[in-house]
Amino acid sequence: MAIKVGINGFGRIGRLVFRAAVAQPEKFEIVGINDPFINLDYMVYMVKYDSIHGKFDGCIKAENGKLVVNGKEISVFAEKDPAQIPWGTVGADYVVESTGVFCTTEKASAHIAAGAKKVVISAGITGIGGASFWNCQNLTSVFLASTVTELGTCAFADCICLKSITFSAKTKIIGAEAFQGCTNLKEITLPASVSAIRFFAFEGCKKLKKITFKGNAPTIEQYALGNTSLSIFYPSKASGWVKAKQNPCGGKIIWKSY
Repeated sequence: MAIKVGINGFGRIGRLVFRAAVAQPEKFEIVGINDPFINLDYMVYMVKYDSIHGKFDGCIKAENGKLVVNGKEISVFAEKDPAQIPWGTVGADYVVESTGVFCTTEKASAHIAAGAKKVVISAGITGIGGASFWNCQNLTSVFLASTVTELGTCAFADCICLKSITFSAKTKIIGAEAFQGCTNLKEITLPASVSAIRFFAFEGCKKLKKITFKGNAPTIEQYALGNTSLSIFYPSKASGWVKAKQNPCGGKIIWKSY
């Protein structure tokens, strides 16, 4: 059975998704397109004549307020608020968020409220919202995109198989309980960009034995580093670490400069 897909934003990326899906009708079915800035006739024109990808290999037309592609009708909407797009009505399993506007978990979740089951964000996200990957039992490693600046509360909590995480060089905030209960996380390196680690961020990470900081001391809230024996490595020439070592930021901590 083909996966039913909705597209929010019919610009360059949205049209690429459209072409790729239409070319595989056995796998994908476009059930809805939303763009408040492009009228239906212009949608037809842009699909038909693409200066980069050439003419559309199929039949496309506007009819009765809908886009008709190879004989199949696609609902078209013009909502500025994604929560108002009737994804549930058209039965969208996935919504491709390609406007470049709703690029955080919180903003993109409006599509879920509108009836979509899942959302694929085409642009680089800036934040991973609270409990986004909570209790993902099969997650073993994480590589954060270069645009990610903040991890929300419980972002990866209770991911018991998580063993490694590579932070973005722009990551600033590690939210409260972000990695709480990640019992197989053993060692992490935090970029110089990190400015705050919220309370209990690494609580319950029983195997975590080493954290290496690459820059000045961030704000480390109470018990942010958990309650296990832990070695903290920090740059000898970086500032703020004398004060940081005086805070009750974890269990038994061994501080080492390098």
